[in-house]
Amino acid sequence: MLGDFYRRRFFRIAKGIGIALLLMAACDLYRPMRPIGSAFAGILAFCAAPFLYGLHRNAVRADRGVAALMANPWVHWEFTHAEWQAVADVQFPQRSKPFTWRRQWPVGLTTVAAGTFGAWIFGGSPPVILGAFVFFALCPIACNWFFGRDMRAQHRRMMAAPTKVWLGPDGLLLGSQFTPWVSSEFRLERAAVQSAAPARLVLRFRVSPSLTYSSRPYFHRSVPLSAGSGRDLELLQQKLRSAFPKAEIAVV
Repeated sequence: MLGDFYRRRFFRIAKGIGIALLLMAACDLYRPMRPIGSAFAGILAFCAAPFLYGLHRNAVRADRGVAALMANPWVHWEFTHAEWQAVADVQFPQRSKPFTWRRQWPVGLTTVAAGTFGAWIFGGSPPVILGAFVFFALCPIACNWFFGRDMRAQHRRMMAAPTKVWLGPDGLLLGSQFTPWVSSEFRLERAAVQSAAPARLVLRFRVSPSLTYSSRPYFHRSVPLSAGSGRDLELLQQKLRSAFPKAEIAVV
């Protein structure tokens, strides 16, 4: 059985790709757009296959890692709803600024130009080229909306998950989200305590360019801290420094 967090992520993305393929294939029903729909569907399928394979592989590894972690943890913490809520708000902040072309015009212009040029190259008629222009002009707005929606969904999933944290030699289990210390795509780079409210342990992971992580050099995991976690932090610092001598570990 696949890891819980990664299983949901895999099927959510696979569903979105499947819907996109169906919509592109449906374009072939409209005769002037017949070559365009098939071409874009083929490109999407070609790019999505290795991406989905990577997600599935991560899910299988996560399932095994969670089982090993819960059988042999370094520390295991449980939290109140208020402590968990405070860290969820930091980990998955809600976007307050709406989409504006003033901030997004470089991405929007590139997308519109590429899509319109592609429709022209494939010999599309003027209505088809106009339709491609409108479609790709809406893409940045749709991506912005989906990103905000994904952040809200992750916030809801964290609040619905068990308010527990496990840290051990195999990685971190934060609620239902498992993150190994080292994988083919990232590794632990830094661990430090943020004393500003809400108090939390911040773990930074350095990312290697891959199909899954391609647009950011690192990411963070924020772990809540309770008043009685001092002794556990000393043990955690000792274990992490021993396992990752090149990482910046300063949690006490």
